[in-house]
Amino acid sequence: MRSLIAHNQRQLILDQIPEQGKMLEWGCGGSTIWFLSQRSDFALVSIEHNKKWAKKVNKQVKRRGFLNRHNLILRQGRYIGSNGMPFEENPSGLSEYILPPVKMSEFDVILVDGVARGSCLAVMRNSVKSGTNVFLHDAQRKWYQWAQHFYPVAEIIKPTKGDYPADLWRCVA
Repeated sequence: MRSLIAHNQRQLILDQIPEQGKMLEWGCGGSTIWFLSQRSDFALVSIEHNKKWAKKVNKQVKRRGFLNRHNLILRQGRYIGSNGMPFEENPSGLSEYILPPVKMSEFDVILVDGVARGSCLAVMRNSVKSGTNVFLHDAQRKWYQWAQHFYPVAEIIKPTKGDYPADLWRCVA
């Protein structure tokens, strides 16, 4: 399972997770497996909207022995967008995905890399604890910019040359 987040960006995210820390990610996949395989001293919660994809990722998590520190929460809703297109930002039918049954203030790192990313950024803004590292993958996509304005200080991390060509946006809440 290949991660579509550049290696230097994944490493930066991983470096922000303290020992015994907690990370939340909207959207699971190759990076989920990568994060779990790099360190064993933190817990990862993934929120996914696609049942078939969630099963595929969970199978890899189980096969590699990471179940004890990974919690995959499936919240399907009625996703009507298309991956990598502006309509993926449409939150219609995704309220259970956007508002998952987790306490945002428990997480040290949050990665937004699923659907309705702007809505996910917006709803968590007043719920995260001070000092939480918030990351948005594919930040070069113009349709996420409206939600980035909720966060005052941000930086863009470019991928290493030759790696997956997507920007990573980072803010410390």
